[in-house]
Amino acid sequence: RFLQVFKDISSEIQSDYEDTLQLLVADLTISSEFLTKALAKASNFMSKWAVNYGHNSLKDSCFNMIAIEGVSIRASKILEDSKLGAFQEKSTRYMDFSGDSISEYAVNVEGKELLNEAMNVYSNTKNALIEYYKTIINKDDFKTENAWIRTCNAKAFDDARYLLPTSIKTSLGVTMTTRETERWLSKLLSNSLPEIKDLASSIKEECIKITPSLIKHVTANKFLNNINSKLYEKFTEFDSNISTVVDQEAYGAKLIDYSNVEDSVRFNIVTSLGLFDQDHILSIAKEISNQKLDVFELAFSERGPHDDFPSECATGYLHFEIICDIGAFRDIQRHRVGTQIIEKWNSFRGYSIPDSLSDEGLAALRSQYVDIMDRISEFNKKLVN
Repeated sequence: RFLQVFKDISSEIQSDYEDTLQLLVADLTISSEFLTKALAKASNFMSKWAVNYGHNSLKDSCFNMIAIEGVSIRASKILEDSKLGAFQEKSTRYMDFSGDSISEYAVNVEGKELLNEAMNVYSNTKNALIEYYKTIINKDDFKTENAWIRTCNAKAFDDARYLLPTSIKTSLGVTMTTRETERWLSKLLSNSLPEIKDLASSIKEECIKITPSLIKHVTANKFLNNINSKLYEKFTEFDSNISTVVDQEAYGAKLIDYSNVEDSVRFNIVTSLGLFDQDHILSIAKEISNQKLDVFELAFSERGPHDDFPSECATGYLHFEIICDIGAFRDIQRHRVGTQIIEKWNSFRGYSIPDSLSDEGLAALRSQYVDIMDRISEFNKKLVN
């Protein structure tokens, strides 16, 4: 049986070779007819071997390069959740976002008013900090005045970006192999956020124009779409007051010691819910035991026979819990070091305040900053609850 299959494959390849050779001999200028037939043959080959026979390694030789404009920062962080993808995004550290607009996917009227107000405070903070840094950064330390100005601007942008709403629009470029593009798109299509679903559909539509035989079959994954939803509902029963502000001293990195693989994965799964810090997770372990709650059953009951296990199942000898603001998270994520288990973004951990705002001359600006941050945090809590 194997020899017969091999003979059939050889005959088909020989036939394709002879047909292609005839086309080249007939028209050495490579006509549109040749290109059409050649592309059709290539498409059929990839469809047969990469899709039907599952030789996924063939997909690693094909790359997709995608430009995405006018998406929210919130969406960009979800889009960039791939260790095998290469991403380039507009920098919040070196670019001025004052003239950019809020995404149309932002929340209700009250939320949009807060976001627009935050953008006004962002502009005020940025302008004030540029002048502030000009007073403390020595111009004589730079070869040119432009270099000094650029440095002062960058320092101001770095501090002011704490105020940037994640609904502000940005842009990014993506490069990845087709095999990774398929996994990536399936995950995006499964996301619960309307902006992500719409983006995924648009990206898929554009990718189909380049690699139709590989991308067209990609769909949302029921398992990815439902993962942790049952857990989330169950764990919110444990504590009705999940929106307690965590002390600022809780921020930072903490090494977690887990010698048991199951305990480590269980911790990852619960952490990704974004409901509890490490101490809180450990404190409800007794409740989990009393209820005979099977975390794995709740998390993986919808997993199909061909679904990959999620990143929460990755574990190793060194496991760190890192609590940080979104600006710091952007820098950690873009390096994609290790396996990152990302919890849902939340406000109950509080917020960071740039050190520069502790200057007495910026007291009024600090007051504006704290006021808008407090109001946004309270609004976010209402959304969670």
